[in-house]
Amino acid sequence: MSKTPTPAASVRIHCANLGEDEVGALRRLLNLLASHLRYPWELVEDLAGAHLVILNVDDVAHPQLATAARVVGCSAKP
Repeated sequence: MSKTPTPAASVRIHCANLGEDEVGALRRLLNLLASHLRYPWELVEDLAGAHLVILNVDDVAHPQLATAARVVGCSAKP
């Protein structure tokens, strides 16, 4: 079964290893871009229901992500 959202559904985004400030900044950015995004979105705490996982790779303690969601790494350090 595909985890790609249908047009009526929202894209569910899970943030792994991100602090409250980063999650808040992402929320504000997505609110600014909302009228340009193809699908509505929501930030979720539950990894199992996520379509997309944003993972902070600067944190040395990466969680083991057993998920079918797409995972995107982000880093402040090169």
